[in-house]
Amino acid sequence: MEEKNDLASLWIERRYIDGRKPDTSFTLFGEKFSTPVMAAFTSLGEKKIAENEGEEAAKDVYRAGIACFTDVEEEKAFIQMAATGAKIISIIKPYADNRIIIEKIKKAEEQGAFAVGIDIAGAFDHNGEYAIISGQHMAPKSMEEIGMIVKNASRPFVIKGILSMQDAYKCLEAGAEGILISRPYPFLSAPPLSRVLRNIKKVAGGQVPVLLDWGIYSGENVFKALALGADGVCIRRLIGPMGKKDTMLDAIRQVNDALKGLMAQTGCYDLNHLESSVIQEG
Repeated sequence: MEEKNDLASLWIERRYIDGRKPDTSFTLFGEKFSTPVMAAFTSLGEKKIAENEGEEAAKDVYRAGIACFTDVEEEKAFIQMAATGAKIISIIKPYADNRIIIEKIKKAEEQGAFAVGIDIAGAFDHNGEYAIISGQHMAPKSMEEIGMIVKNASRPFVIKGILSMQDAYKCLEAGAEGILISRPYPFLSAPPLSRVLRNIKKVAGGQVPVLLDWGIYSGENVFKALALGADGVCIRRLIGPMGKKDTMLDAIRQVNDALKGLMAQTGCYDLNHLESSVIQEG
């Protein structure tokens, strides 16, 4: 699967002296996970997904011991996913009516969401008009609106769609507890991922985790993204009529094995020792 980012131009410096067997364990919002490789499931706005498909995907997440992001808002599907015990972060669309956002956040929390959030990048369509998704009107959010929404959440709150230092600063001021960088659409206009990561990590300054959902599928690029500042990296899967049939569990294991191999070869034996100096330009 093709990855659209600038990470291919970067190379990894090998360091073998004083190496140790790597540990990929990862803590997010006080919960410990087996790896910083996370799942991201989307239905692309579909109202319905196949019976039990979300549940089967969440079972893979639980078995792998990882965190999971999803924008699936269909109540039955979400309840099935949460019932598996998977740690699910529910991302809500930027509905024009903030009452809908708050209602959906409350519902996700009641149904067992580990954390909640909003996707601020879904406000406009490709013509600059307010987006309409599944018949519902979207709208951009001010920092004050986001702050109000955050205050109404009882779980850790993540803001998705952050690509600039300016928005990252506003996220912190609004009280967000996590930043999710996501690749913009159309993909051809995406900024250099390495620069985005460095810039937003500089703003976050360790105050909140910086997470990444950019269509990355290889262990090598997960390693590079982590070294450049990401605290966790999503592997994306579509669920619904167009979804992939291979399991998330297989994908996570393959990517994490490659990640561990590179950590062993660079002296980065845990995530606290995974430093940007192992990434070299050109």
